[in-house]
Amino acid sequence: MGNEANGVSDEMLKISNEHLKIDMDNSMESLNVSIAAAIIMYKIYKNKRKCF
Repeated sequence: MGNEANGVSDEMLKISNEHLKIDMDNSMESLNVSIAAAIIMYKIYKNKRKCF
């Protein structure tokens, strides 16, 4: 998770296995890190349920 002003550092991007982006409309600038984590976990959960 990156910070609001600068996002994820170049160093962290280089060592990351995967990169993802949460699409947002123009009504908000950023998400609280806990909200971003919840969205990611929900998407993982939903994708795993499709396999069963």
